[in-house]
Amino acid sequence: MSEMSKYLRRLGCLSMVCALLIACSEKKMSEAWCEDMMVKANAQWTEEETRLFARDCLEP
Repeated sequence: MSEMSKYLRRLGCLSMVCALLIACSEKKMSEAWCEDMMVKANAQWTEEETRLFARDCLEP
């Protein structure tokens, strides 16, 4: 295997890993979404909305 082939193979593997990491990262909810949730009654929140609100809207 030539040096160029090894380089291209490593570059391809690195590109695939980067693409997977980007695709799997969770998107942060917007400030507008957080404000909308503040107006919505807590009893109407889904479990997922509660998790996202806690993750993205509450200060650490």
